[in-house]
Amino acid sequence: MSTKPMFEKIYIDLENLIISGNIKKGSKIYTEAEVVEKYNVSRITARRALTELTKSGYIERKKRTGSFVIYPEIKPTPKSSFGQAANHMNIALVVPFSKSIVNHIFEPILKNTEKYNISTSFHITNDSVETERSVLKSLLSTKPDGILVTAIEQTDNLNTYLQLHQKGIPIVFVDQYLPWLNMPYIASDNYKGMYDLTEWIIKKDYKKIAFLFTSAFKISENERLKGFMHAMQFSKLPLHDWFLINLDVPVSGDDMHINRLKENLITEHFSFMQRTNQLPEVVMCINDMTAVITIKVLNQLGLCVPEDITVTGFDNDAFYNFLNYSFTTVAQDFETIGVKAIETLIDIKEGRQVPVENLIETSLVIR
Repeated sequence: MSTKPMFEKIYIDLENLIISGNIKKGSKIYTEAEVVEKYNVSRITARRALTELTKSGYIERKKRTGSFVIYPEIKPTPKSSFGQAANHMNIALVVPFSKSIVNHIFEPILKNTEKYNISTSFHITNDSVETERSVLKSLLSTKPDGILVTAIEQTDNLNTYLQLHQKGIPIVFVDQYLPWLNMPYIASDNYKGMYDLTEWIIKKDYKKIAFLFTSAFKISENERLKGFMHAMQFSKLPLHDWFLINLDVPVSGDDMHINRLKENLITEHFSFMQRTNQLPEVVMCINDMTAVITIKVLNQLGLCVPEDITVTGFDNDAFYNFLNYSFTTVAQDFETIGVKAIETLIDIKEGRQVPVENLIETSLVIR
């Protein structure tokens, strides 16, 4: 019996179809959904097979369009290189917090160090540009084989990232990145995730939809806001003056203090809407944490969720599931993000070209 993983069997099957000319150059190849149906596998397995075909130069994946055969224009990589580094690599992991959602992304890297033949060092920036700069400067001296970083999305340390790049140290941004630098990044497709969720809400025949967001200084949140607005625009649904709620608060202080300020803003908005009989049917939130605060406020105002108002989130954070908060949300595929990040570094080390943008598909979690 063959011991090859299923994604590799699919890879070889599709590779043979491409090389034989049964699927010609320029033709659209199977979508993830079609691979799932044809081979009776999970979406993660289907995605992995298509990702490997992309890395090997057989297909090109275009955002929101599909995958197209480009062979034989680019010479494919030998099949023996599945996720394996030829030599040992020392990789630095740079994250903003010791306990945060990004840790779910780095877990697949840490648990697969033997498989990928890597050793890792862990650096926490505490979401401080000064600490981030200090960490990056230290890496200029130690010269790791690569850096995986969840960046603080400000311009303060652009020069230091550029210095690292010019010293030949590969950098791959994970989840949060710097759009001013032409360096590869791996992130969830936040735009499509929120667009799909908004579209699902609209198809449920809701008309009064509110959206709670924080300022768009974070690229991921900017993309989610854009996904919501585009879905509303396409549906031609009106957006009430009070239904687009910006939860901008001073960022100084700990998370508990910031969340209290957000709770006060949400209370102010919904108290006014309740008094003036202008409550929405659905409150869509920029993330799960905001959804939990919103549910708390609505309950304090005597409103039931979801009987009176439906609330949605984004992230599918297991912590809130543990606390028995149940609401529809969008799940990020942290496993694929983490694995793709390390494989991108390996590709760079082995001299293969990698795309700058690599967006990982999200999925709706309906509750």
